[in-house]
Amino acid sequence: MRLTQNILFLIILLSGVTACKKNKDKDPEPVNCAYNSGSFEINVAGEDHELQLDSQTNFTIVYNWFGYEESAMVIIGKDQNAESVYIEMAVPGIITEGSTSYNNTDLDFDFFDIDLDTNGLYVSEVTFDVVESQFDSSQGIYTPIRANFSGTAHSYPWVNGQPPSDTQTFSGSLCLNGLVM
Repeated sequence: MRLTQNILFLIILLSGVTACKKNKDKDPEPVNCAYNSGSFEINVAGEDHELQLDSQTNFTIVYNWFGYEESAMVIIGKDQNAESVYIEMAVPGIITEGSTSYNNTDLDFDFFDIDLDTNGLYVSEVTFDVVESQFDSSQGIYTPIRANFSGTAHSYPWVNGQPPSDTQTFSGSLCLNGLVM
């Protein structure tokens, strides 16, 4: 996706931002995420993955940084079992509080990828129940965005233009605030 091409630009641009250590509290729905901190948890087909914030973790959720008038999220890190976590999403517009659904039929492009260890998935539909969305329009960054989400995903790759027959459900929560690079 376009974000992968621009991630190097982000790293160079934001190289001064450093990672923060994760709050020791295990509250699944934190009341507040400290700036340049946050959490991301996902359960795919019954398997939990909780992003561990450390010096190697990167995440950002921004709006219109690349001129596409879309909210773009990238998360790169490890879960509690030291397995890789890579999430990439691009959806139209600013994400606001309330329930919003996206699907690849309406968007007509691959809008949300989930890579967990060796499991690469594309999302065909997802619903975000956004509890808090504080968008800083002067920087184009969410400070913070807090939501629960659920949806349906499928394995890569497609064969002969046909979608794979497997369908996996997923759900999770996120509370991301600013940038961690």
